[in-house]
Amino acid sequence: MKINWKWVFRGAMALAAACIGIYWGSMTWLKVSEHTVTLPRLPDELEGLRVLHITDLHSTSEKRMNLDIWKTIDTLEFDIAVITGDMIMGRNEEELSTLISHMDGLTALAARVPTFFVAGNHDYYSLLQMAEMLSNIGITVLQDEYCTVEYNGCTFTVAGTLDDYHYKRKGGYNSLHDMMAAAGDGFKLVLSHQPQVFDEVAVYAPDLMLSGHTHGGQLRLPFFPTLYAPGQGFFPKYGDGFYTNDDTGAMLYISRGIGTTIFRIRFFNRPEIALLTLRTQE
Repeated sequence: MKINWKWVFRGAMALAAACIGIYWGSMTWLKVSEHTVTLPRLPDELEGLRVLHITDLHSTSEKRMNLDIWKTIDTLEFDIAVITGDMIMGRNEEELSTLISHMDGLTALAARVPTFFVAGNHDYYSLLQMAEMLSNIGITVLQDEYCTVEYNGCTFTVAGTLDDYHYKRKGGYNSLHDMMAAAGDGFKLVLSHQPQVFDEVAVYAPDLMLSGHTHGGQLRLPFFPTLYAPGQGFFPKYGDGFYTNDDTGAMLYISRGIGTTIFRIRFFNRPEIALLTLRTQE
Protein backbone atom coordinates (compact mmCIF):
# COMPACT_ATOMS: atom_id res chain seq x y z
CA MET A 1 0.00 0.00 0.00
CA LYS A 2 1.41 3.30 -1.09
CA ILE A 3 1.37 6.00 1.56
CA ASN A 4 -0.06 9.32 0.46
CA TRP A 5 2.35 11.60 2.29
CA LYS A 6 0.41 14.64 1.20
CA TRP A 7 -2.62 13.50 3.23
CA VAL A 8 -0.42 12.42 6.13
CA PHE A 9 1.06 15.90 6.24
CA ARG A 10 -2.37 17.51 6.05
CA GLY A 11 -3.64 15.27 8.84
CA ALA A 12 -0.66 16.09 11.02
CA MET A 13 -1.14 19.82 10.43
CA ALA A 14 -4.84 19.56 11.25
CA LEU A 15 -4.06 17.67 14.47
CA ALA A 16 -1.42 20.22 15.45
CA ALA A 17 -3.83 23.08 14.78
CA ALA A 18 -6.53 21.37 16.87
CA CYS A 19 -4.11 20.87 19.77
CA ILE A 20 -2.98 24.49 19.60
CA GLY A 21 -6.60 25.63 19.55
CA ILE A 22 -7.52 23.43 22.51
CA TYR A 23 -4.48 24.66 24.43
CA TRP A 24 -5.21 28.32 23.71
CA GLY A 25 -8.84 27.94 24.64
CA SER A 26 -7.92 26.02 27.78
CA MET A 27 -5.63 28.84 28.87
CA THR A 28 -7.70 31.88 27.94
CA TRP A 29 -11.39 30.99 27.55
CA LEU A 30 -12.87 31.70 30.97
CA LYS A 31 -15.76 29.46 31.99
CA VAL A 32 -18.49 30.45 34.43
CA SER A 33 -19.65 27.17 35.97
CA GLU A 34 -23.18 27.73 37.22
CA HIS A 35 -24.67 25.17 39.60
CA THR A 36 -27.77 24.81 41.71
CA VAL A 37 -26.77 23.33 45.07
CA THR A 38 -29.51 21.52 47.00
CA LEU A 39 -29.04 21.85 50.76
CA PRO A 40 -31.89 20.47 52.88
CA ARG A 41 -30.94 22.50 55.98
CA LEU A 42 -30.85 25.80 54.10
CA PRO A 43 -32.93 28.40 55.97
CA ASP A 44 -35.87 29.80 54.04
CA GLU A 45 -34.31 33.26 54.11
CA LEU A 46 -31.26 31.97 52.22
CA GLU A 47 -33.26 30.33 49.44
CA GLY A 48 -31.70 31.43 46.17
CA LEU A 49 -28.52 32.84 47.75
CA ARG A 50 -25.89 33.14 45.00
CA VAL A 51 -22.24 32.54 45.90
CA LEU A 52 -19.37 33.55 43.60
CA HIS A 53 -16.37 31.24 44.06
CA ILE A 54 -12.91 32.30 42.86
CA THR A 55 -9.81 30.19 43.44
CA ASP A 56 -6.20 29.66 42.34
CA LEU A 57 -5.72 32.92 40.53
CA HIS A 58 -1.93 32.40 40.74
CA SER A 59 -1.27 35.94 39.63
CA THR A 60 2.35 36.24 38.57
CA SER A 61 4.66 38.19 36.31
CA GLU A 62 3.66 39.46 32.90
CA LYS A 63 5.69 36.64 31.38
CA ARG A 64 2.85 34.31 32.33
CA MET A 65 -0.65 34.35 30.96
CA ASN A 66 -3.05 36.13 33.31
CA LEU A 67 -6.76 36.41 32.70
CA ASP A 68 -8.84 39.50 33.29
CA ILE A 69 -11.67 37.81 35.16
CA TRP A 70 -13.15 41.04 36.45
CA LYS A 71 -14.98 42.07 33.29
CA THR A 72 -16.87 38.79 33.39
CA ILE A 73 -17.55 39.09 37.12
CA ASP A 74 -19.03 42.55 36.56
CA THR A 75 -21.75 40.96 34.40
CA LEU A 76 -22.79 38.37 37.02
CA GLU A 77 -25.37 38.61 39.79
CA PHE A 78 -24.41 37.21 43.19
CA ASP A 79 -24.88 37.92 46.89
CA ILE A 80 -21.54 36.98 48.47
CA ALA A 81 -18.09 36.16 47.11
CA VAL A 82 -15.41 33.78 48.38
CA ILE A 83 -11.77 33.36 47.35
CA THR A 84 -10.24 30.04 48.38
CA GLY A 85 -6.54 30.72 48.18
CA ASP A 86 -3.46 30.74 45.98
CA MET A 87 -3.81 34.32 44.86
CA ILE A 88 -0.10 34.39 43.98
CA MET A 89 2.52 31.95 42.78
CA GLY A 90 5.42 32.10 45.21
CA ARG A 91 6.93 33.32 48.41
CA ASN A 92 8.78 36.55 47.56
CA GLU A 93 7.77 40.21 47.50
CA GLU A 94 7.90 40.37 43.71
CA GLU A 95 5.20 37.72 43.49
CA LEU A 96 3.09 39.55 46.07
CA SER A 97 3.37 42.77 44.09
CA THR A 98 1.64 41.08 41.13
CA LEU A 99 -1.62 41.30 43.07
CA ILE A 100 -1.62 45.01 42.30
CA SER A 101 -2.96 44.30 38.81
CA HIS A 102 -6.04 42.75 40.42
CA MET A 103 -6.58 45.24 43.23
CA ASP A 104 -9.13 47.34 41.34
CA GLY A 105 -11.21 44.24 40.66
CA LEU A 106 -10.87 42.99 44.22
CA THR A 107 -11.76 46.40 45.63
CA ALA A 108 -14.85 46.63 43.45
CA LEU A 109 -15.85 43.12 44.49
CA ALA A 110 -15.54 43.87 48.20
CA ALA A 111 -17.52 47.10 47.78
CA ARG A 112 -20.28 45.22 46.01
CA VAL A 113 -20.89 42.19 48.28
CA PRO A 114 -19.46 40.61 51.46
CA THR A 115 -16.22 38.95 50.33
CA PHE A 116 -14.18 36.33 52.19
CA PHE A 117 -10.67 34.93 51.71
CA VAL A 118 -8.73 31.92 52.96
CA ALA A 119 -5.08 31.42 52.09
CA GLY A 120 -3.58 28.62 50.02
CA ASN A 121 -0.21 26.92 50.18
CA HIS A 122 1.30 29.42 47.72
CA ASP A 123 0.08 32.32 49.88
CA TYR A 124 1.56 30.94 53.08
CA TYR A 125 4.83 32.84 53.21
CA SER A 126 3.23 36.17 52.28
CA LEU A 127 0.13 35.72 54.40
CA LEU A 128 0.68 38.65 56.77
CA GLN A 129 1.23 41.14 53.96
CA MET A 130 -1.57 39.69 51.86
CA ALA A 131 -4.00 39.72 54.77
CA GLU A 132 -3.25 43.39 55.36
CA MET A 133 -3.71 44.26 51.68
CA LEU A 134 -7.03 42.45 51.46
CA SER A 135 -8.35 43.67 54.81
CA ASN A 136 -7.61 47.26 53.83
CA ILE A 137 -10.00 47.00 50.88
CA GLY A 138 -12.75 45.36 52.90
CA ILE A 139 -12.18 41.64 52.29
CA THR A 140 -12.62 39.44 55.37
CA VAL A 141 -9.58 37.19 55.84
CA LEU A 142 -10.33 34.00 57.80
CA GLN A 143 -7.45 32.14 59.48
CA ASP A 144 -9.02 29.25 61.38
CA GLU A 145 -11.75 31.72 62.21
CA TYR A 146 -15.42 32.15 61.57
CA CYS A 147 -17.72 35.10 61.31
CA THR A 148 -21.45 35.58 61.15
CA VAL A 149 -23.13 37.09 58.13
CA GLU A 150 -26.59 38.58 58.00
CA TYR A 151 -28.57 38.17 54.80
CA ASN A 152 -32.27 38.72 54.27
CA GLY A 153 -32.91 38.74 58.00
CA CYS A 154 -31.02 35.47 58.58
CA THR A 155 -27.66 35.03 60.31
CA PHE A 156 -25.35 32.26 59.12
CA THR A 157 -21.70 31.29 59.61
CA VAL A 158 -18.77 31.56 57.19
CA ALA A 159 -15.72 29.68 58.50
CA GLY A 160 -12.24 29.55 57.00
CA THR A 161 -9.47 27.04 57.62
CA LEU A 162 -5.95 28.48 57.71
CA ASP A 163 -4.45 27.62 54.52
CA ASP A 164 -3.15 24.25 54.01
CA TYR A 165 -3.55 20.53 54.48
CA HIS A 166 0.19 19.82 54.65
CA TYR A 167 0.84 22.30 57.44
CA LYS A 168 -2.15 21.01 59.38
CA ARG A 169 -1.03 17.43 58.90
CA LYS A 170 2.32 18.26 60.50
CA GLY A 171 0.89 20.22 63.41
CA GLY A 172 -2.43 18.50 63.95
CA TYR A 173 -5.94 19.75 63.50
CA ASN A 174 -6.57 21.19 66.96
CA SER A 175 -7.21 24.74 65.75
CA LEU A 176 -9.57 23.49 63.05
CA HIS A 177 -11.54 21.37 65.50
CA ASP A 178 -11.69 24.22 68.01
CA MET A 179 -13.01 26.61 65.38
CA MET A 180 -15.64 24.23 64.04
CA ALA A 181 -16.83 23.35 67.54
CA ALA A 182 -17.09 27.03 68.46
CA ALA A 183 -19.08 27.79 65.31
CA GLY A 184 -21.90 25.70 66.76
CA ASP A 185 -25.10 24.78 65.00
CA GLY A 186 -26.93 26.60 62.25
CA PHE A 187 -26.14 26.99 58.60
CA LYS A 188 -22.38 26.88 57.93
CA LEU A 189 -20.38 27.66 54.80
CA VAL A 190 -16.75 26.53 55.16
CA LEU A 191 -13.83 27.69 53.02
CA SER A 192 -10.61 25.68 52.70
CA HIS A 193 -8.00 25.82 49.99
CA GLN A 194 -7.14 22.12 49.93
CA PRO A 195 -10.08 19.74 49.75
CA GLN A 196 -8.41 16.92 51.70
CA VAL A 197 -9.40 18.67 54.93
CA PHE A 198 -13.03 17.85 54.09
CA ASP A 199 -12.77 14.57 55.99
CA GLU A 200 -12.00 16.51 59.17
CA VAL A 201 -14.48 19.30 58.55
CA ALA A 202 -17.35 16.96 57.66
CA VAL A 203 -17.43 15.64 61.24
CA TYR A 204 -19.07 18.94 62.20
CA ALA A 205 -21.72 18.62 59.48
CA PRO A 206 -21.24 21.92 57.68
CA ASP A 207 -23.76 22.48 54.94
CA LEU A 208 -21.27 23.34 52.21
CA MET A 209 -17.50 23.53 51.89
CA LEU A 210 -15.75 25.26 48.98
CA SER A 211 -12.19 24.47 47.89
CA GLY A 212 -9.71 24.72 45.03
CA HIS A 213 -6.04 23.65 44.83
CA THR A 214 -6.43 20.73 42.40
CA HIS A 215 -6.80 22.85 39.24
CA GLY A 216 -8.89 19.97 37.98
CA GLY A 217 -5.58 18.28 37.20
CA GLN A 218 -4.62 21.06 34.70
CA LEU A 219 -4.20 18.46 31.93
CA ARG A 220 -7.37 16.47 31.31
CA LEU A 221 -8.83 13.98 28.88
CA PRO A 222 -12.39 14.45 27.57
CA PHE A 223 -15.02 12.72 29.73
CA PHE A 224 -12.38 11.59 32.28
CA PRO A 225 -12.27 12.63 35.94
CA THR A 226 -9.29 14.46 37.42
CA LEU A 227 -6.17 12.44 36.64
CA TYR A 228 -3.79 14.03 39.14
CA ALA A 229 -3.98 16.44 42.07
CA PRO A 230 -1.10 17.84 44.15
CA GLY A 231 -0.97 16.23 47.56
CA GLN A 232 -3.15 13.34 46.42
CA GLY A 233 -1.38 11.90 43.41
CA PHE A 234 -3.01 10.10 40.51
CA PHE A 235 -6.77 9.52 40.46
CA PRO A 236 -7.35 11.62 43.58
CA LYS A 237 -10.15 11.10 46.04
CA TYR A 238 -11.08 14.76 45.66
CA GLY A 239 -10.57 16.05 42.13
CA ASP A 240 -13.16 18.60 41.08
CA GLY A 241 -16.90 19.10 41.26
CA PHE A 242 -19.26 17.91 44.00
CA TYR A 243 -18.75 15.39 46.81
CA THR A 244 -20.99 14.41 49.74
CA ASN A 245 -20.03 12.90 53.07
CA ASP A 246 -22.28 9.89 53.61
CA ASP A 247 -22.23 10.13 57.41
CA THR A 248 -23.15 13.78 57.92
CA GLY A 249 -24.50 14.89 54.55
CA ALA A 250 -21.89 17.67 54.32
CA MET A 251 -21.28 18.75 50.73
CA LEU A 252 -18.01 19.80 49.08
CA TYR A 253 -17.52 21.70 45.83
CA ILE A 254 -14.03 21.92 44.28
CA SER A 255 -13.49 24.49 41.56
CA ARG A 256 -10.90 23.88 38.83
CA GLY A 257 -9.72 27.44 39.37
CA ILE A 258 -8.06 29.89 37.04
CA GLY A 259 -4.27 29.68 36.95
CA THR A 260 -1.40 27.23 36.70
CA THR A 261 1.64 26.45 38.82
CA ILE A 262 4.88 24.64 37.93
CA PHE A 263 3.60 23.34 34.60
CA ARG A 264 2.17 26.39 32.86
CA ILE A 265 -0.35 24.44 30.84
CA ARG A 266 -4.06 23.77 31.02
CA PHE A 267 -5.41 21.34 28.44
CA PHE A 268 -9.07 20.37 27.99
CA ASN A 269 -9.50 22.31 31.20
CA ARG A 270 -10.71 25.88 30.81
CA PRO A 271 -10.07 28.35 33.66
CA GLU A 272 -13.14 28.52 35.84
CA ILE A 273 -15.03 30.69 38.25
CA ALA A 274 -18.10 29.16 39.87
CA LEU A 275 -21.51 30.64 40.57
CA LEU A 276 -23.52 28.56 43.02
CA THR A 277 -27.22 29.10 43.70
CA LEU A 278 -28.36 27.58 46.99
CA ARG A 279 -31.76 25.85 47.16
CA THR A 280 -33.59 23.62 49.64
CA GLN A 281 -34.79 21.35 46.84
CA GLU A 282 -34.22 20.89 43.11
